[in-house]
Amino acid sequence: MAPTLYMIHASPPVRAVLITAKAIGLDLTEKEIDFFQGEYLKPEYLKLNPQHTVPTLVDDDGFVVWDSHAIVTYLVSKYAKDDALYPRDLQKRAIVDQRLHFESGVLFARLLRITKPILFKGKTVIDDADRDNMLEAYQFLNTFLEGKQWVAGDFISVADYSLISSVSSIETLVPIDEEKCPNVVAWQKRLEARPEYETANMAPTVYLIYPSPPCRAVLITAKAIGLNLAEKEIKLLEGEHLQPPYLKLNPQHTVPTLVDDDGFTLWDSHAIMVYLVSKYAKNDALYPKDLKKRALIDQRLHFDSGVVFAQLRRIVRPILHGEKNCIDQKDKDGVFEAYAFLEAFLDGKKWVAGDAVSIADYSLISSVNSLNALIPIDPKKYPRHQCVTMAPTLYMFHGSPPVRAVLMTAKAIDLELDIKEIDFLNREQLKPHFLKMNPQHTVPTLVDDDGFTIWDSHAIMVYLVAKYAQNDSLYPKDLKKRAIIDQRLHFESGVVFATLRNIAKPIIFDGATTTVKQKDKDAVVQIYEFLESFLDGKEWVAGDAISIADFSLVSSISSLNVLISIPQKCPNLMAWLKRCESLPECEVNKRGVKEFAGLLRSKISKK
Repeated sequence: MAPTLYMIHASPPVRAVLITAKAIGLDLTEKEIDFFQGEYLKPEYLKLNPQHTVPTLVDDDGFVVWDSHAIVTYLVSKYAKDDALYPRDLQKRAIVDQRLHFESGVLFARLLRITKPILFKGKTVIDDADRDNMLEAYQFLNTFLEGKQWVAGDFISVADYSLISSVSSIETLVPIDEEKCPNVVAWQKRLEARPEYETANMAPTVYLIYPSPPCRAVLITAKAIGLNLAEKEIKLLEGEHLQPPYLKLNPQHTVPTLVDDDGFTLWDSHAIMVYLVSKYAKNDALYPKDLKKRALIDQRLHFDSGVVFAQLRRIVRPILHGEKNCIDQKDKDGVFEAYAFLEAFLDGKKWVAGDAVSIADYSLISSVNSLNALIPIDPKKYPRHQCVTMAPTLYMFHGSPPVRAVLMTAKAIDLELDIKEIDFLNREQLKPHFLKMNPQHTVPTLVDDDGFTIWDSHAIMVYLVAKYAQNDSLYPKDLKKRAIIDQRLHFESGVVFATLRNIAKPIIFDGATTTVKQKDKDAVVQIYEFLESFLDGKEWVAGDAISIADFSLVSSISSLNVLISIPQKCPNLMAWLKRCESLPECEVNKRGVKEFAGLLRSKISKK
């Protein structure tokens, strides 16, 4: 039987999965979630996905995975005829992974920051800061695509599908300026011309809402692989996504959610796209098995979810909920930064992950399109960037949670790294020599011994384990185990770290007051509750074995705990944190948490 996708069509992550499924010729049973009636909050859905998000994928054997990034990689790995969409080549896969995390942690996170207030709080305007953040995400994507057809290189991958779904959604709110981000616009047109960009109905079910960029990314992916999905639209404005039936499918109560024909449930468009391509695509072109191509696509997908879509959500949500009727400058700046990153990603490329379209293009295009409608992409061009060739080197600073996650992973696999500490507070990451390596100017950034460069901690960890670990215990080759880990990684980048960044960045860099807003406190508590649910009956976040998802999450959770203590009602989370802290590889995290806390105290003392 075909996998089942719980979803709503409007969700960019859902669409990314649909595009991926279409690209690999995989039929999905679409289970449309009645989002506005809170179906995703119902026990039966929460049992599938305690994060209550869409897409949620249920494979034919009952395996359940959510997060579109985890899903699309799973689908390509299991069902595609080849690894084109998620290459086995380590460096290609690392780039795909990097792009996937860019989609989840940057692009999609910024999209959510815009759209969530619009959809749930009646906000009617986009803050300038959210608009700017989304424009920046466009610019990043434009850079990724410089000299390339696709986001992870010269091949289309799941990262393209993931990114296109968010880009196309947010572009309606924050328009893309063709003069400033020509690579993004050209990439978007290439994707829109592909058959998988359009969707059809068939076996797997996707719960979605059509305006949602993540949903569109999944739909595009499904179309790309010739997969028909049964589309079930959620009544989001009526709170259907908060009702018990939907929460049982997806406790994160998001769209899209995928339910395969066997009941396998998965949410987050990125995970869904990976799953669909892996399971249903005739080949892996959209999410190549080549590790480096796949890593690039992964990065673009996470960029969409954590930056581009996050900015879109930040802008749209307050407007939909009536909290705002204009876009704040800080939000505009965030969008502009996202545009700049995308512009850099597209430098010399036709697509966000290279010269071949991928699920990252589909994911980003949905968010970028939506953002571009709100905040047009600036016509300013961005310089091309070159990779730096050197021994395996990690550019970082210890206070960064993502950096600590990579350091813990390296320690766990006994890998020595050449550490290059960046003077982050003095903006060394904005200097030309660093921008040549990483146009998104983030840490960590890894330069391998052959000159291969990759950024985004999630993509780096996957790459390092795949290339240097003696076994696959931290990131199993088993498709279902891997899909769950991918979902947790995208949960960290698109939800946990995005929330931490929203709280800490204004304090550290913008001179903001140190009082944490109630809505941010509520968001953190909700994160704790999600993790409490994930850990129910388990020792580690993805099951009974430790994985890179634990390293990624403990770095951010231990930092969040400095700001907002974990409540007593989360005993599973507290026990897990203690288990993590007892591990020898977590010693580096303890040091980083101390530096993070010290940095916050230093900023507080100056106010």
